Amino acid sequence: MVEVSRKTTRVRPTRGGALLGFGIFFRKEIHEWRRGKALWVVGGLTLLGAVLSLIIPFALRAIVSVSPDTSSASQPMDMVTPDTLAMMLRNLFTGSLFAPFFILLTSASLLPGERVSGTLAWNLTKPLSRVSLLLGKWLGATVMLWAVLVALPALIMLVVGLPLYGLPSALPQLALGLLAAPLWIALYVLFCLALGVVTSSTGAIIGIGSGLLASPLILGPTLPASWRWVIELWPTNTAWMGQLFSGGSFDPLAAATTLVWLVGLALFTLWAFQRQELS
Repeated sequence: MVEVSRKTTRVRPTRGGALLGFGIFFRKEIHEWRRGKALWVVGGLTLLGAVLSLIIPFALRAIVSVSPDTSSASQPMDMVTPDTLAMMLRNLFTGSLFAPFFILLTSASLLPGERVSGTLAWNLTKPLSRVSLLLGKWLGATVMLWAVLVALPALIMLVVGLPLYGLPSALPQLALGLLAAPLWIALYVLFCLALGVVTSSTGAIIGIGSGLLASPLILGPTLPASWRWVIELWPTNTAWMGQLFSGGSFDPLAAATTLVWLVGLALFTLWAFQRQELS
């Protein structure tokens, strides 16, 4: 009888740099976002808002046309113009009042969801660095939310609105706003990731994030003029985020503030995540 010896070979992950496994994990995140229902619910609500925005000026025109008072002084300005379409697109690109809350609700479970299920630690047993895991989740969420909150509604508004409203003159500024929209989306997603590093409660992230989003609206009117700079530089202040590329004018302070918060939060999130023991 011939004795066959078997040698067990231990397979070790291929050594790599900080971005080890990023490409595969990023594609997995995109796939997971596409499969999720929450993203498409948010996208449907955003599309509904875009369609209603296109309809409202025509509804106002119809109301005015049947109004018994036909004097020119009482007639409101006609809103079915290229400038109105440009304004609607600009509001879409710079974030509405509800967009940050949509991002918060869909991104709050990015880390806690995997931590509770155990897949967070399991993913890191693969050839995947912690930097790649965080970056994949951050960029995956930013890309998909930009697609459903900005890009797809903008396409619908252009296809439907151009024949009805006419061609806006500020196309270069609108194109810049479309490309800059991922900045504020990335900032809100990063807030969820940063909070997800320090707490495993999705509810806590939603509660803290909602407080941060609402605080400029609540505290802004109560602060004295000498303290207005606090609100202006508040990381989730939708007012200056909306002014970042609005009106075709670039605000260096708003842009610099956005980048400072992005870099600062990214460094904190990575530092805190690298120090955690996962099991």
